[in-house]
Amino acid sequence: MQTWIFDQVDFPGETFRCYIKDLYQENQLVNGAFTLNDQPVRLANITCPLLNISSKQDETAPYESVIILNEKVSSEDNNLLELRGPYVGMVAGRGAPKYFWPKLAEWLELRGESLG
Repeated sequence: MQTWIFDQVDFPGETFRCYIKDLYQENQLVNGAFTLNDQPVRLANITCPLLNISSKQDETAPYESVIILNEKVSSEDNNLLELRGPYVGMVAGRGAPKYFWPKLAEWLELRGESLG
């Protein structure tokens, strides 16, 4: 786990500054102001099946920030899976095989070919 945490790709300084300003400080993606290659990025244009995974104990991606995605997309198949613990622990911790992986497998199995 330590190797994974510290095995990061270098992120150019100016790109990081723009990323923080646009997406964190100004919340442009949620507010509908974010553009990519001069094209607007609209969360409402997302219509594919969505499984959003969150935890009320996660400090990296706070629950209140994560669940907004479910409100902004247009997906009819729109799901929120609430788990316990921090984000890495939810999917890779000792409870993941019991609490996360079976739920993810069920979600994927129910959608089968519609995801491929």
